[in-house]
Amino acid sequence: MGIPHILVVPYPAQGHVIPFMELSQNLAKQGFRISFVNSEFNHKRILDAFGKKVDENGLIHLVSLPDGLEDGEDRNQLGKFTETLCQVMPRGLKEFIEKVNRSEDDKITCVLADVFLIFELEVAAELGIRRSVLCPPSVLQLKLLLHIPKLIDENGTPVNQHMMLQLSPTTPAIHPINFLWLNFDNGDPTAQKFIFHFLKGVTKVFETADWVLCNSSLELKPEGFTLVPKVLPIGPLSASNRLGNLSGNFWPVDTNCLQWLDQQPPGSVIYVAFGSMFLIKYNSKNWLSGWNSPTGDSFGFGWNSTIEGVSNGVLFLCRPAFADQFLNESYICDIWKTGLKFERDGRGIITKK
Repeated sequence: MGIPHILVVPYPAQGHVIPFMELSQNLAKQGFRISFVNSEFNHKRILDAFGKKVDENGLIHLVSLPDGLEDGEDRNQLGKFTETLCQVMPRGLKEFIEKVNRSEDDKITCVLADVFLIFELEVAAELGIRRSVLCPPSVLQLKLLLHIPKLIDENGTPVNQHMMLQLSPTTPAIHPINFLWLNFDNGDPTAQKFIFHFLKGVTKVFETADWVLCNSSLELKPEGFTLVPKVLPIGPLSASNRLGNLSGNFWPVDTNCLQWLDQQPPGSVIYVAFGSMFLIKYNSKNWLSGWNSPTGDSFGFGWNSTIEGVSNGVLFLCRPAFADQFLNESYICDIWKTGLKFERDGRGIITKK
């Protein structure tokens, strides 16, 4: 019998790849063989950034599969990108597993899937392979998605569009306009409707997976795991836990700012974390010019930035843009009390006032 072989398949976005890579590194150190699947587009970015040094210790084998888009097509239009991905990748994934299991001694014995890509579980089930799922965002975001059938009609519209949703007295409230699928692709209704039906697939996870894992911890969100007791907390999974080239980053670390930072007084610099997919409009960034703060707080955040900041005792200034960032803001400001919200005007813009 060969070495246990896990096929790891994250959704091809930076915020998903990083926690999957961190978990893969830990599994590899325990003796598992890891094949890590990136899209061909992201695979090339990693090789361009790190070259042959991408995995110097040889713990993880990088694999690439097509995502269905051509070079130059916009992968930031997540509705179209995700729809194409779901049409193309299942066939490539199945063919890759069959090829490995025909030709190698270390056959793939488990698929570690992204909670948002239900087709990965379906392929593994069809081939008789055990299935594990990782939820990269918070456990409360997972609970909200599992709650969809009770709250939302078939078009993704909240049953009560004006009532704040709070799943328990100890969890933050969230307004329906900030639901995950309503904050993609600049409000395009076609994309939003597809993303909504795509996310409904999450409700099948517990029927299909042998294990459901989440990138969070009991210390961060004890009430969330009480609401979803079958989920195993294994976080926080963060690229900052590890140095080296195979951190899951699509770009090399830019160290040019370190000399300048070393010359600044303690507590005088604000770190602005815009995230890997945030597009800045002029009016959205203009308010930053000439604005100084002695706090050294963070600004802007996905779940990876949130858990890195919390783990390192950093305070936050919150300006969510899309996806789960609104829920993260609620936790930071309303539950943990470790940050402040920015007030927006009627156009959604933060001014100096």
